[in-house]
Amino acid sequence: MRSFLSVNEAADELRVQPRTVRDYIRSGRLAATRIGKQYRIRVEDLRLLTGAPASAPTTMPGDGAPATATVILDIDAHDSSIAERLTTLVTAQGFVSGVDAHLSRAAGSRTLRVILSGSAGNVLEAASTIHRAVEAIHA
Repeated sequence: MRSFLSVNEAADELRVQPRTVRDYIRSGRLAATRIGKQYRIRVEDLRLLTGAPASAPTTMPGDGAPATATVILDIDAHDSSIAERLTTLVTAQGFVSGVDAHLSRAAGSRTLRVILSGSAGNVLEAASTIHRAVEAIHA
């Protein structure tokens, strides 16, 4: 089961519009983390909003896979061309099937943050691909 949900996934769970979820976040009714321009909502925080017990099963995208994972990679991208090359790689259509990839970089920061989530095997493949690309860039 996934640990974090997008606004759209939370909206599907709550059976409301994504705008309503964003309103809940802005009003403080629902806790969320902003990553770049997107929010991520912990499943536990969504359950707190609905009053569901913490151990209650919920259907999430990716369920049915033997294991799911979320990985955060912080990459030293001291040169903007490095960040651009990695962004192009990660956002390319067909990068790794079944992996949600989100990138962010704070203004003035050297660090590019990549968040990968999906089935554990696919996330591992995506992280390995990024690792090999970073090594090739720095070589």
